[in-house]
Amino acid sequence: DKSSADEMSFRSYGNTGGKAVVMALPVTVLSGASAPTASSASWTAAKDDRHTAKAVRPLSNGDMAVLFWKDSAEGEEGTDTAVAKLSATGGFMWGPIDVGSQHGEGTELAVAVDESAVFISGHGGCLGLGGFCGKLTKIRATDGVVLWSRAFSSCGSYDASGVYTGDACGNNMLIKTECWGVQAMNDGGLVLACGTGIEDCSGMQGQMAIDCADGIALLAD
Repeated sequence: DKSSADEMSFRSYGNTGGKAVVMALPVTVLSGASAPTASSASWTAAKDDRHTAKAVRPLSNGDMAVLFWKDSAEGEEGTDTAVAKLSATGGFMWGPIDVGSQHGEGTELAVAVDESAVFISGHGGCLGLGGFCGKLTKIRATDGVVLWSRAFSSCGSYDASGVYTGDACGNNMLIKTECWGVQAMNDGGLVLACGTGIEDCSGMQGQMAIDCADGIALLAD
């Protein structure tokens, strides 16, 4: 619930608005005894329609992939998460391209070892019957096209395309899986960091909803 004080306190970028900034700092500045300032940057790229840049990952030629975020209004979550490719001098080569409809909230970015694709970790709605799942999305590095998006959950089962096919927890609205990190491996694979828990009282009914609202420990049904 974006209107709740707890949620807004957690998502600091939702409190003030502002714009996303990507800044290049040369090695000579970073190796000095003093902290760099804004004037130390080789270049700065800003996006007024995004609230923050969550991750920046370089390619071997100096270009870079950027994961952007903005806190959108209810019903417009498809524009929350976006990906862009910047040149070595800070120019936008493509994007930001909105991927929230396919992916949900993006949390981390990794470039494939062969640099043909960019991978995003995160979480959002399961690709099927509902619930809240961890997400991994593959994006083509040359033009930002989403190649696929896969859902993960410790409480459900999914077919080969990531579509939710069953609930192993009794209530798929209660158990939520979130992925917060992804790293590319030298062999071409990935490491994805996720966790599962109950984030809020959404979907609960009867005594369980009362206990959750009162902060009482819940027992699985």
